Amino acid sequence: MNVTDSTEWLIDTNILVYAENNTEPKHSQAVEVLSKCWEKKKTYAVSLQNLGEFVSVATRKTETHLSLSEAKKIVQRIILFNNWHKLLPTQGTLLRAIDLSSTYRINFWDAMIAAVMIENGINKIISEDNSFKQIPGIIVENPFEKK
Repeated sequence: MNVTDSTEWLIDTNILVYAENNTEPKHSQAVEVLSKCWEKKKTYAVSLQNLGEFVSVATRKTETHLSLSEAKKIVQRIILFNNWHKLLPTQGTLLRAIDLSSTYRINFWDAMIAAVMIENGINKIISEDNSFKQIPGIIVENPFEKK
């Protein structure tokens, strides 16, 4: 599997969640990452799955969870903002994700994100999830890791 080097980064769900939860210790770092996109200094990618996961986690699994209407406004803002490249899965994405999950022994939902990245020529992800490192050619940057 050869993933072409891209300059675009995909933002994983955990970054989106931390950026919207100001009680989260990682909040300011997540906001700093996303501010580059909101200030039009960088274009970031996000998959439709990331946005769905964001709604699920931010409305149910965080200490200070959002209402569905608050989560919807955030998702709408991302969808309507041109500096976010929105990635949509296809039937092929699903089949590729199954193969990735099986071959590299990673969670299926992470494999779906990796598959949509590969199909869109994106090989970089900003995430604290190390499972993406299992896939050859994908570069993971964890903004919370001390360097």
